[in-house]
Order: sequence, then C-alpha cells, then structure tokens
Amino acid sequence: MKTYRFDDIARQNELICMNESMYNHGLAVHDHDFFEITYILKGKGLYTQNRKTTPISEGDLVMVAPRDIHRFEPLTNDFHWINCIFRPEALDIHGKHPSLSELLTLDWDNSDIPQEIPHEIFLRKKGDIFKNIFSDMKKEYIKSGNGYRKIMRMQLRLLLTKISFAYSPDPQEDPSTGMTAEALKLLVQSFFNSSALYSKITLDELAAKAHVTPKYFSELFKKKTGLCLSEYMCMLRINRAAELLISTDANIEEIMHYVGYSDSKFFYRAFKKYYEITPAQYRKKHETTNTASRV
Repeated sequence: MKTYRFDDIARQNELICMNESMYNHGLAVHDHDFFEITYILKGKGLYTQNRKTTPISEGDLVMVAPRDIHRFEPLTNDFHWINCIFRPEALDIHGKHPSLSELLTLDWDNSDIPQEIPHEIFLRKKGDIFKNIFSDMKKEYIKSGNGYRKIMRMQLRLLLTKISFAYSPDPQEDPSTGMTAEALKLLVQSFFNSSALYSKITLDELAAKAHVTPKYFSELFKKKTGLCLSEYMCMLRINRAAELLISTDANIEEIMHYVGYSDSKFFYRAFKKYYEITPAQYRKKHETTNTASRV
C-alpha cells in the first residue's frame, strides 16, 4: 500500500497544498500523513474507505484524516477532482493531530457535530459553495502573491466552517445503500471498457471491486437495476460484438471469442435475441447502409 507524505507533494515550507488531478486509472489504495479535503469537479467514480464503497460524482466532497486508508476509482473517463491537503499547523494547532470533529468546531461551536467522527466526512451535491472556495485557494496557491499563505489559512478556516454547517452525521446504514442502479451498471461497464479479454471478467472480480461477496453483489444488482447480472453482462458482450461487426474486418468466430463466447450456438442465440437477425445478416445490413450513404 502506498503512503503519501506531505513533504513529497507540497512545495517547500508550505502548510497547505492545492492539487487538481485527472486519472483514467484511478488512485490505488493509500494513506497519508496529512488531512485531505477532496471535491469532485466532474465525472463519476467510486470512493472506498475501510472496505465501504460508495458512488461519488460531481459536486461531492470527502474529507479524511491522516492514516485513513482509502481510494478513488473512475467509472467515467472524465473523473476529475481538486483537493486541499494541509497540516494542522496551518490552523495554529501544534504538537498533535486533531480529530475531524475538532477541526469542524475550531471556530464555531456546532452542536450538530458529534464528539467523534470515526471515519471520513462525506457531503453530497452541495452545489458551488465548496467549488468556489477550492478555485480561489488554487488561484492563491499558484499565484503565490504577497500574503498568500495568510489568505489561504483564512480560506481553509472558511472551508472548514462551511463543511461544519453542511455536515450532518448519518445513522448506521448498509454499505450498499449508496450504490445506485447507475453506479452498479457503470461499475460493470468499467470492467468491459478496460478489459481486452471479456471472457476473463468474473462475478468474483466485480464483487471484489464493490467490496462485497459475489452472492450479495449479484442480489444487489438485481434489486437495484431490475436486471439479472448475467443478463446485463450478456447484453454488453453482444453490443460489443455488434460494434466489432461494423467497425472491423474480423471474422464472426474471432469476434465471438473476443467477447467471451466459446460456443457458437449460444452466441448466435444471444445475438438474435437482441438484434433479431444473425451476426452475418447484421454485418451485411450495415455494409449496405454504409454503401448507400456514400452514394
């Protein structure tokens, strides 16, 4: 597991650092020796902390303490975030790592904040109130003008105050409750989009990414989407086969194997179920259409 150190990321002699990142491959399981506040600017992904996986998307905010193990995984190619990392000294706290609760009540006595927040702070869809602060802090950090460190300390306190009043502790809930039908479908699609071997994609892999058992993942997918997981995966395979029939010169058997079928009988039956014609007829139909459109 990767451990990130503040001194390896921030500029020398800084107590606050601003970063903006876009990773198609995501950010692997890691921890760090600093506080981190991340705001999702664009796209959709999964956020995992202490084996609890939750969909995350544009407008969401996550705050984690030092040594908390977590990760971000993209579900769309435009998954993009901005974060503020800082040391307690930026808030005039010396000699200790304060709790998340202490940070949120630093300037305001908010009775809604519990004495101890056990893990991360997760805020959904709070609009531009956070986005604008992150943008202003990034501008100050990049410009590094006269008095920028003092300005950024004030901005950090303002950010924490806004988080404090936007935060409300959630009751204990099933880790799956945040997994919407869209998020589950995107999770499955992400495997198909990144894999060159469709036949290698298994229920065990999908469940592992969601940090649940295979049986539970299958039941959850059915409950949330109304589709059997095997049915949805079949649809993705056949849709990919249809794309390859049009976009490549590969023969039908090669395409069949590529999308994960070893038995031509099952492949042809599945293809006709979705397109009502055979793969050969589908290719010929689109060749005729493309020829006509060029005339």
